[in-house]
Amino acid sequence: MISTYNSPEKLRVALQSVALQSEKVDELIVVGDCCSAETEKMLEELHFPNLRYVNLPVRCGEQSIPNAIGTIMATSRFVAYLNHDDLWLPWHISLAMESLSRSSKSWFIGSAAFCEGDVDEAGQAVPDFGSRTDPERTVAKSFTKVFNYLEPNSSWVVERDWVISAKNWTPAWKIGRTPVAELPLRLWREKGEPSFGNDISVAKILGNRGKSSRPHYGHLPSLHRYLENLLRETGARWPEEISWPTKVSEARRRYSAELFGHLPEGDWFKRFVNRAVLFVYLVIGIDLVDRAIRKQSGTGQLLEKALKIRTGEEHLGRIDVSEVAAQLGLSG
Repeated sequence: MISTYNSPEKLRVALQSVALQSEKVDELIVVGDCCSAETEKMLEELHFPNLRYVNLPVRCGEQSIPNAIGTIMATSRFVAYLNHDDLWLPWHISLAMESLSRSSKSWFIGSAAFCEGDVDEAGQAVPDFGSRTDPERTVAKSFTKVFNYLEPNSSWVVERDWVISAKNWTPAWKIGRTPVAELPLRLWREKGEPSFGNDISVAKILGNRGKSSRPHYGHLPSLHRYLENLLRETGARWPEEISWPTKVSEARRRYSAELFGHLPEGDWFKRFVNRAVLFVYLVIGIDLVDRAIRKQSGTGQLLEKALKIRTGEEHLGRIDVSEVAAQLGLSG
């Protein structure tokens, strides 16, 4: 399922990457976060088979509620999430399903390549994938890592009923962590570590975020247009044209510094604190890290800052999943 907001050109490229999967998906659900008419028009023009589109009647400003609604709508056993500005490499679904079958687990987290800028090739802006997810990451380690450690959720394939039984996605305005950091912890506490894929199967396009003071959603998606042409010209062979990273960049390592990074690396007190807060969470389910974030910064602050950068809006919507589901006539 794909959550989207007013980015039909990027969404079209994401959908093309779904169409090129070697193992076809059973259904495709696109949930708009109160999108304008352009998104629906683009979807109608594509004539994509097995696609269902629902546009939320209220603006949430982040992905958790659209993801939750898409999860409720899903009829298949597994839900594979995809952000509207990310792409699946052609083997993503088959890799996930093979890994799940081999491990006898019911959730999968794959690896992604991160594009944080571009390079000029004969006057053409070409995406520069300069880093990848950490091959050594675990959900347990994420407990005292910053919010983006397990991103992107475009790499997740999860059994639908597990997400529902874990009470689905939590809206960002209710928590200190981001929803992408918080949901895996609840799944992990109930079900254990997922099956991790070390081969890159997702392309995350972050783009040149520091080059303009304009909201990102106002930028022309030149990198996505390049990728769209590449997908159209080469089909499922398009990954061969990209130089994929082999390790985590130093910039991303610094960005993913531990929450208690002010303590010296290897400090005994740091290790003690990390283990203590993790033990409390495992035994009684109280997330002391989330409480500390809320006390210091308030709830939803990380995504409110991101929202302003992305769209120019100031505040996240304050609404529950159940309220939106009721307005749409959904249950679950």
